[in-house]
Amino acid sequence: MGVNEARLRSVAEQFQLAGLGSLPWEEAVQGLADLTGSKTGELIGLGADRAVPFNLITGYGPEVAAEFVEAGGGDPRVNSRVRVGSAVAELEVRDEADFTTEEDMRLSPALGEWIRRYDFAHTCLTPLVKQDDLLIGLAVVRSTRQGNIGRLQKRGFAHVAAHARAAVRPQHMFHRQNMSLAAGVLDALGASAFLCDASGRMLALSAPAVRLLSDGTHLRLVQGRLAAA
Repeated sequence: MGVNEARLRSVAEQFQLAGLGSLPWEEAVQGLADLTGSKTGELIGLGADRAVPFNLITGYGPEVAAEFVEAGGGDPRVNSRVRVGSAVAELEVRDEADFTTEEDMRLSPALGEWIRRYDFAHTCLTPLVKQDDLLIGLAVVRSTRQGNIGRLQKRGFAHVAAHARAAVRPQHMFHRQNMSLAAGVLDALGASAFLCDASGRMLALSAPAVRLLSDGTHLRLVQGRLAAA
């Protein structure tokens, strides 16, 4: 079908709807993959200490994302796609020509097996949101047969990525505000509570929890995560 103005507008609108909660994010991300002639799309969160708080890979079950983490895919020392993507500014686009995927696969057999098993041979990506503790990235992934992304497809990806960023940022801010609101409610209840993400990193805590942590008798904080004293 190719990249044209009507399709660009349609996929951009899908991200706008996803940001409003009116469309699943998977549909918008897959729409971008289809626009660029790619086999799948990806919306990923990368945290500190090689954590991967979320990883939406369209057309595949959650086990594929779990295998990515097990293979060390979130580690910039192992995965040049993560390393390069983490180093560039928001909305800067990088494609397979910028990565060292073949070398990564040689040095990390586990990551190489994951890439070969699902034929995730070529990636085009950009960071949408970069903060101290989180990077939210958008990517399209292509098979060996599809090859690296073309010039017009890359331009289409960059155009839609700006709309994706505009949709993701309010959702991310709303999520953080909800964490603070939840901590306030727990304060009112007098509960000692810690709110953590899927990787175990602490996002917020109630006032009684602050006192409990400060006491140091039972709990302490190690690299942003709770640990027994």
